[in-house]
Amino acid sequence: MKTILSAIFLTTFVFLSFTGICKSQDIDTVNTYGFGKMPPIYMGNKLYWERHYEAAKGTDVTVLTYICLAYNSCKVGAYTEFYPSGKIKQTGQYKENTTDDWSDLKGRGFCTREGEWKEYSEDGTLKKTYLYENDKVVKEY
Repeated sequence: MKTILSAIFLTTFVFLSFTGICKSQDIDTVNTYGFGKMPPIYMGNKLYWERHYEAAKGTDVTVLTYICLAYNSCKVGAYTEFYPSGKIKQTGQYKENTTDDWSDLKGRGFCTREGEWKEYSEDGTLKKTYLYENDKVVKEY
């Protein structure tokens, strides 16, 4: 329960932090369900807080797999991935767009992992930490 509350707090904090960065964009929360594309309303140029769900392996149960800030199909901020149990599996950051220009993000080097990423075991203990630059691991500890 403590882990879930921590994840909710982290998610809320990061979300509120990004609302100040992304002044020119409205940020909505969108639930995606592993269909491979966004609902039609979000096919256009929109910044959204994505809550991605998929069926748990071998079951009909749908579970939250990750939460992230995204623009169209490009992740551009905080990222949290979850185990089917709901415990945090991985946390990290995709390169943020701090400009008002949201065109050609992939071509401009966005949608890539940046900084420190942490991987956790299912019991909540830290397994590894990775340092990323332009989507490449430069240090592992």
